[in-house]
Amino acid sequence: MRERVAALAVTGIMKAKTKLGLGLKKKKMVALRKVVDAAKRTMPVRGATVATAIKSALEGARDAVQKAGGRSQILLVQRGH
Repeated sequence: MRERVAALAVTGIMKAKTKLGLGLKKKKMVALRKVVDAAKRTMPVRGATVATAIKSALEGARDAVQKAGGRSQILLVQRGH
């Protein structure tokens, strides 16, 4: 009986925490456009070969995806729909 009372107390406390906003935070989705813009910003402007420009753009895109929380957090948005 004591275990059941303890379980109900924990359940009540957890419900109260979520109502106060102390529960798990949901990550917000990031539009693909932001990842593309981050890739553009990291590309060198002049004096770089194509290979180094592509490499730096990929690094910027990877950083943006990692900062967003992974590939599952990237939202594909179509324009005009």
